Amino acid sequence: MVYDDICSAADMFRSEALEFLRSCIAIRSFTGMEREQADLLLSFFSDKGVPAFRTPRGSVVSMISPFQDELDDELKSGDPAGAFRNHISFLREKEIRIIAFDAHMDVVSEGDLSEWSSDPFCMSARDGMLFGRGTCDMKGAMAAMAGAMAVASCEKIPLRFCAVGCFVTEEELAEGLALDEIISDLKIVPDLVLLGEPSKNRISLGQRGKAQFSIFFEGKRAHSSQPQQGINAMYPAAGNIIAADRLDRKGYELFPDDLLKRDTIAVTGVSVLPGDASSVISHARVDMIARLAEGCTLDSLIGKLSEDELWTKCRYEAEVYDRPSYTGVKKEWKVCHTAWKTDRNSLFASALAEAFRGVKGTDPEFIVWPFSTDGVAASKHGIAALGFGPGREEMCHKPDEYVGEEALIDALKVYLAFICGKEKLLSNYID
Repeated sequence: MVYDDICSAADMFRSEALEFLRSCIAIRSFTGMEREQADLLLSFFSDKGVPAFRTPRGSVVSMISPFQDELDDELKSGDPAGAFRNHISFLREKEIRIIAFDAHMDVVSEGDLSEWSSDPFCMSARDGMLFGRGTCDMKGAMAAMAGAMAVASCEKIPLRFCAVGCFVTEEELAEGLALDEIISDLKIVPDLVLLGEPSKNRISLGQRGKAQFSIFFEGKRAHSSQPQQGINAMYPAAGNIIAADRLDRKGYELFPDDLLKRDTIAVTGVSVLPGDASSVISHARVDMIARLAEGCTLDSLIGKLSEDELWTKCRYEAEVYDRPSYTGVKKEWKVCHTAWKTDRNSLFASALAEAFRGVKGTDPEFIVWPFSTDGVAASKHGIAALGFGPGREEMCHKPDEYVGEEALIDALKVYLAFICGKEKLLSNYID
C-alpha cells in the first residue's frame, strides 16, 4: 500500500478520531482514577475488532498483527495476555518485529478554572486548535495511536510490524511503572517502543534522566527567644538550596542548548518541625527534582552538589511511588531514572523518518525531551525507544491546553504509515 492510500484511509477516519478524542477529554482520568478512560478504550477496540484487555494494574493492551487469523485463534483460549505472549513468540520465529505504541491515560488536574477560556473537560475547537485538559498531554496522541490501530484493522491494511498498544496508568506520577508491568510481569515484550508524548511531530531521540528526592537535616529544638541553646536545621538546608541553584545556573551557562549534558534542579517543597513561631527548627526536609544529564545518577548529582562550599552533607532519599492503581494494585517504584537516547542513524529512527517523509513530503526534525517518559521502562529492559507526538511540549499541564487538529491527524497518519508503510522489509528493517 502506498502512502497516498494510507493517508486517504486516515482522512476517512478524521471525524471519528476527533469524536473519540472528545469523549476522552470529557473523562477526568486523574492519576489513579483512569478506570472510565480504560473502559472507553476497551469499548472502542471492541467496536473496531481489535483484541484488547485490561492489565492487573488497569492499563489497556491491544494488538494487531500481520497474522491476525493466527492471533484470533490463540485468543480463543480466553487468556488474552497469554495469547499475546504466544503470538509474539510465533512472530519472532518469522522474524517479524513488535512495535509498542505507548500513551498514558492519566492527566493532571485542571487547576484554577478562572485561567481557562473554556471548560477543560469539554473539548472545544478554535482556530484549528482543540482545547481541553489532556489534548496535548497526551490523549491526543492516545487517540491517534488507537485510531491508527483501528484504521489498520478495519481497512485490512497489510502490516509490516505487529503493533501492541500500551495505554497505561499513572505515568504522571510514576513514569515507566505501568509499562514495566506489561514487560516484566505480563512478559509482553516489544522490540521497539514508540512514545506519543508531545514533540510537535518531531522525532524525539531520548530524554534526560530524573531524580525526585528529598534531603533531611536534624538540629536541636530550643525556644526562639534563646536560639543559641538549639541548632536550627533550616540554616544548612538553606545553604543546600542555594548550592542547588548555583549548580542549576552553572549547567545552563556551560551547556545552554545541549539538554543531555545539562542537569536541572528545582526545589519543590520545604517542610519543618516543630513549625511554630516560638521554637527553633529541629528538623527540616527539602524536596527537590532534578533532570539528569546523560551518565548522571542521583549519587553523582549529590557529588556535584557537594563540591559547593555551601553544601552540608545530609541524608538523602529518592522518592518512592507506592500508591494503589485504580484496580487496587500496589508496587513500590523509585522515581529515579537515568537518561536514555536512541541513535539518530539507527534503522528504527530511519524507518520512522521514512514514514514521516511519506506522509508529509519533508524530512523530520529531531529533538531530545527535557522531561521524563515511559521510555525509562524501555531503557531498563534494553528496548530501543523513540518519541513522536502531536502536542507542543510547552503546553503540557497549562491552562487552555491544546493540540492542533491537523497535527493530530498527521500523527495518526505517521503512526499508520510506520506500522504499514511500503510493502517491504518486515524483519531486516530494524536493528
